[in-house]
Amino acid sequence: MKFLYSIAAILSLSTSALAAVREVQLFVQSDNEEINGKGLSSVHEGAGINYVFVAGEVGQTVQYDDGAHVLYINLNTEPETKQYFSISEGVGFVQFSVGDSSIRVDIDDDGNVTFDGSDAIVAAKNVGDPYNRSENDYFLVKEGGEGAIPLQIVAKFSEEEPTEEESATEESATEEPTEEPTEEPTEEPSEEPSEEPTEEPTEEPTTEEPVTSEEPVEQPTDIDSIVTSVTSGAEESTGSISTFEGAANIAGVGSFVAAAAAVAGLVF
Repeated sequence: MKFLYSIAAILSLSTSALAAVREVQLFVQSDNEEINGKGLSSVHEGAGINYVFVAGEVGQTVQYDDGAHVLYINLNTEPETKQYFSISEGVGFVQFSVGDSSIRVDIDDDGNVTFDGSDAIVAAKNVGDPYNRSENDYFLVKEGGEGAIPLQIVAKFSEEEPTEEESATEESATEEPTEEPTEEPTEEPSEEPSEEPTEEPTEEPTTEEPVTSEEPVEQPTDIDSIVTSVTSGAEESTGSISTFEGAANIAGVGSFVAAAAAVAGLVF
């Protein structure tokens, strides 16, 4: 018996330990495109009372105690005050009000919010709220009258894992690459030897010496030729001379001829 009591106590403690208060946002699920996917929020409509209405894209953040199965809002007051999820009398406004919670709220794995009378909740306008905000906004009530839109309240926990699409987007934006990029070796530019400009040798102007093609003057080889050339030269230079002068010249010529003969003898 004591053993069974111990097991029951352990299970009770385990359940309490697993219970936690979690932040959650509430949204509308409906076949009506005007309100489907819209967030739910609450607005002050009386002393300690906030009515729930269809707001914008983001829902108001509230607390869910999954051990006590209650939804509530923490008011910034001293001491801290809680407004609990409940249904009003009459029209049946869905509200958060100060006091003890009178409704058990369950949230399943798909986020569907269920409570006593949740199947009858609709979104409606012109439902006679104290500040007449329902003239422009859809309020959640049990009795909506003509034009009321059926809906399902769904919850999204703040710490829920993002969807595959969201996680892929976040990973691509924030995740640093795990593999370091393989850097190809940076080849240093191969410096080709800087070829100095090859200066063509400047040819110094060659001073060409004038080529004197002097053909050797053929000396007369025979005495007759020598005598003839000497005689003709003498005749050209002397012109007409007197007999005396001619004799003298002839004598001179004879001497020259003798000298020439001597030269010729040396040559031959």
